[in-house]
Amino acid sequence: MAKVQSLKRTSIVQFAVILLPVVALLAFQSVEDIRRADILHRLHGLQTLAVETRDSYTVFSNHVAAVTQASPLHPSALTALSGARQRLAELGRRADSRPLIDAAVNMKVMADALEKNPQIETLNTLRAQISSLRAVIYRTQAEYDLKLAEVIRQFTDQSQIMAQLVMGAAVLVLLVALLFVWRLIDRLSQPLSLAVSVADRIAEGRPVEEGEFNLRGDGGDLIRSLGRMYRNLNTFKAEVAEYQRGLEEKFEQLGESQSSLAEAQRLAQMGNWHWDTSKKVAHWS
Repeated sequence: MAKVQSLKRTSIVQFAVILLPVVALLAFQSVEDIRRADILHRLHGLQTLAVETRDSYTVFSNHVAAVTQASPLHPSALTALSGARQRLAELGRRADSRPLIDAAVNMKVMADALEKNPQIETLNTLRAQISSLRAVIYRTQAEYDLKLAEVIRQFTDQSQIMAQLVMGAAVLVLLVALLFVWRLIDRLSQPLSLAVSVADRIAEGRPVEEGEFNLRGDGGDLIRSLGRMYRNLNTFKAEVAEYQRGLEEKFEQLGESQSSLAEAQRLAQMGNWHWDTSKKVAHWS
């Protein structure tokens, strides 16, 4: 049993070593997928904030373009400007970008001025600042669009390369596993064939010597065990035969004793009898 357990442990260790590269690659790929998903989620959130900032500021810019002497800035323009400022501030905080945070601060100053006086005179003094902030917002949104597209492209290429590596490793492991199985079968087939041959010889009563087959490993142990079994069987058969001869001698001696007793009783004109009380049967000479 110890030998069989040793063979099992050896096979398990060898299979584990064969599968280890693929398992390591799959684990690495899982960790990388989690890392890439986190990066994409963060970058997508920043890009979404940039788009929302652009959209809100565009609404504000459209209202600014419609302002005339008779028509002041519509209140919804200030609402759009406030939304753009909040999103730009959040974008600057998440991206840790000081220029975007400063731009949000400038937008707050501009919003306060327009809230106090939403007339065209205030807008005329702020047009340069409005244009400058629009350029910053549009440029930021375009940069995050490019960053997101570039990261997606890089991660797609990396995923394809990793998939090819995993596929190549899987094919290599399959080939190594087939080689391992072939060697294992080759390793076991010869001892098993010899074991069958030895078992046939034992069944036919032909002698088998323990050291006749010089095999290593579990197969050799099996052959040597069969040889010891054959010797033990022969020893047992010899002991049984000796015991049988002893019984035959005792039976011969008992027969001679019975013959002598019968002859003595005949000469003495005597007989014997006994009564079996359990069966109520009488026996006599």
